[in-house]
Amino acid sequence: MAIAPKDPAKWDDLTVRMVSGAAMFVVGAIGVIAGGVWFQMMVVFVGAPIITFGGLFLLFLLAPTMLSLWMTALEGYVANPFGDR
Repeated sequence: MAIAPKDPAKWDDLTVRMVSGAAMFVVGAIGVIAGGVWFQMMVVFVGAPIITFGGLFLLFLLAPTMLSLWMTALEGYVANPFGDR
C-alpha cells in the first residue's frame, strides 16, 4: 500500500535529482576505473572538507571544556609557580 505525498510539488525536482545522481555515479565510476591520481583527487576533494568541518565541529563542542581546564591549571600555576608538581 503506497502512501501518496501530501504535497505533489515536493516531487517536482525528482528528474533533476535522478540525473544529478546518475552523473555523480558515472563520474565516480570513471574515477575508480581510471584509478591513480584521478581516484586520489576525488577522495581528497570529498574527504578534506569532511575532515576539516568535522574538526571545526569538535572544536566548537569541546572548546569551552578545554578552556575551563586550561584556566584552572593556569590559575593553579600562577598561585604557586614553584610548588609541587
